[in-house]
Amino acid sequence: MLSNRSALFIQRCLNLKNSSYGYRRLTSLSGNPLVRHDSDNIVVVEGIGSSRTAILNRPSLLNAINMPMGRGRAFCAGGDIVSLYNLIKEGNVEECKQLLWKAYSLVYFIGTYLKPHVAILNGITMGGGAGISIPGTFRLATDKTIFATPETLIGLHPDAGASFYLSHLPGYLGEYLALTGEKLKGAEMISCGLATHYSLFTKLPLVERQLGNLVTGDPSAIDTCLGRLGDPVQPDPTSVVHRIETLNKCFKHDTVEEIIESLENEAARTNDAWCASTVEKLKEAAPLSLKVSLRSIREGRSQTLDQCLIREYRMSVQAVSGQITGDFCEGVRAKLVDKDFAPKWDPPSLEHVSQDMKEKPWPLAEELLTPAFLPTHAPPSTAETNTAVAATVVSIAQFLLFHFVFISTRMSETPEIFSQFDISKHETEKLVGEMIRYILFKFEQNSGCPIRREELTQLITGKGYKQRNLPAFVINEAKSKLSSVFGYEMKELQRSRLSGSVNPGRASQSQQSVADAKSYILISQLPADVYRKFVEDTSSSHMTGFTFVVIGIIHLGGGKVTEESLWHHLRRLGLHENEENHPDFANTKLALEALVQKRYLQKEKVNGPEGSTVYYELAERALDGTINDRIKEYVSEIVQKDVASLEAD
Repeated sequence: MLSNRSALFIQRCLNLKNSSYGYRRLTSLSGNPLVRHDSDNIVVVEGIGSSRTAILNRPSLLNAINMPMGRGRAFCAGGDIVSLYNLIKEGNVEECKQLLWKAYSLVYFIGTYLKPHVAILNGITMGGGAGISIPGTFRLATDKTIFATPETLIGLHPDAGASFYLSHLPGYLGEYLALTGEKLKGAEMISCGLATHYSLFTKLPLVERQLGNLVTGDPSAIDTCLGRLGDPVQPDPTSVVHRIETLNKCFKHDTVEEIIESLENEAARTNDAWCASTVEKLKEAAPLSLKVSLRSIREGRSQTLDQCLIREYRMSVQAVSGQITGDFCEGVRAKLVDKDFAPKWDPPSLEHVSQDMKEKPWPLAEELLTPAFLPTHAPPSTAETNTAVAATVVSIAQFLLFHFVFISTRMSETPEIFSQFDISKHETEKLVGEMIRYILFKFEQNSGCPIRREELTQLITGKGYKQRNLPAFVINEAKSKLSSVFGYEMKELQRSRLSGSVNPGRASQSQQSVADAKSYILISQLPADVYRKFVEDTSSSHMTGFTFVVIGIIHLGGGKVTEESLWHHLRRLGLHENEENHPDFANTKLALEALVQKRYLQKEKVNGPEGSTVYYELAERALDGTINDRIKEYVSEIVQKDVASLEAD
């Protein structure tokens, strides 16, 4: 059963008498009763009894919103950020503004919708996905739901109405979620009020059928239906919802610097690992994003949904236009495009964020009074214009002919949800490292022998990971590393296709069998003489490769990097500084020190106000003309750009 506090949170968020969100008004305007059918099928619309269902149908991109929307293993991972990034790179900033305009208008439309709205949040629910669901009347979470607002990690701010609903959460939980991008599960969403109901994933077909059978749009009938099919749930004992007291103590402060200082003091006083890890998460985010996001949540406490959206829209326009900083493009590049997970933020730290930078994303006070882009309730003389605005948003206006609407995502054939949004960077690196190590070992033992995907899947499940399937993005990351670092092409062998007469009842099992039936071989991309010298010479090939990789990393860092940065990149390749029993290097720290002794590198310790920092830079052997040219050529091929201009300081 739900705890008293959980029940209280739900009661605060669920108000069945009107369309407001809890005890706060959604809008400073009147309702939005538009009456036009939209022939643009940019969502899949199904009529079920007296209801309409809008099905998001873009599974390959986790139902990312780009106006056409999707089905699949995610409810919605938010806006199609990579498409925005590509548009910016192509110089189409105006088109970016239009996409933002449409997305935020959709959030407003749903938030002020006059009939009950049920959002089935099955799977990943982030950014715009949360924006089109949380302002609605009912939010059904499942045991597969994963909620987050990770925008500060890509140089943006929680948007699509996030400053409205996050500021509504108990205590300072909204600030915590906005700044850290931490994920919540379905049980946690129920506990803090982000979701109103909870059902197991396996019950969703029944939930949809029962909702479709309702002959009334009475919110109490819908509430009863969802409650009858609900399941009791409690958050994990380690959940952040059980840390409200500590969270409030640390996140109540007015500045990000004070929040971090409070967390550090609490970690030192109590030896609480949660406080220390929270500080690390904050330090991964863009400094400017942290500051504007904190202010955005605080201002959202006293604003209605439309006011929050207007402010967020103007903030987002500033971000995509790059007028203040290029953090958005840099964050998307590092996290979603190149996936090096090493963004170079500008400004690089909190102390470098100027007052002007913090103020510029904000519209003038009088601008907030004019909802310049949101569809509003209009008098009859402007009804046609108003309807046209809604038509550009989404065909959801069709639902006005029915009692209520629910937004859902059809279940994929396999229930596992495993994407780059579901697991941490550390877990991803660990999976990739384990996979590369296993593949290289198998190739060494049986050169030319195919490696079955089933073996790799068993490797993952054997390591204690929760998910059963090996994610495609982990395989792709491993392929990239094998090619760029080790000089191998990981080639998938052709396989025969399944017959078209597959039993529908066994589709899930058949598709999983197809995935596990895949196999791979490694093909060397190196010239024969290079292969013999650097690979077949077992007495020295491992140190030669290690030397090339280390020098290559330092070259890309401009000829000098910190010890922490160097080991960060080596860990991504499966080499850890504390490892003392590596099959090739034994003690990995000593292997790095050997490069210092051989004068490929030199090591320097620099004392500063925050303590000492160790730097590695290229020494005379690495700077030798012939070796230097070969290294530059090698690194240039890896990153596919000219690095000849990178010299040591």
